[in-house]
Amino acid sequence: MLEQARAMLRQPDALLLDIRTPDEHAYVHFGGAILVPTPLPPLNQYHIRRLRRRLANIAGEDLHRPIVIYCKKGIRSRKAAELLHQMGYDNVLDLGGIMNEPLLGLIHRNEPL
Repeated sequence: MLEQARAMLRQPDALLLDIRTPDEHAYVHFGGAILVPTPLPPLNQYHIRRLRRRLANIAGEDLHRPIVIYCKKGIRSRKAAELLHQMGYDNVLDLGGIMNEPLLGLIHRNEPL
């Protein structure tokens, strides 16, 4: 999965999205990641509608744009991937949570994705 993410992120229009809170992002994140502010789970319908709007604004009109997403444990990134797919984006990779290997090791060693 990491190799797939790296290949996607080498494309010039690729996005790396961090689906966490501003505090979580400030504490640690992958370089180049764009924060999509999202509260801690559980997400209610209001949070989901806000997330959907934010994702649409950031992702833009190109439904084939490479988008790699992550969060802390995988719950919010899974919801974001689901929303992106529902909106028609077809090149989305959910890396899950940075608290899980292999992302945990990368982030603590300050290695790029």
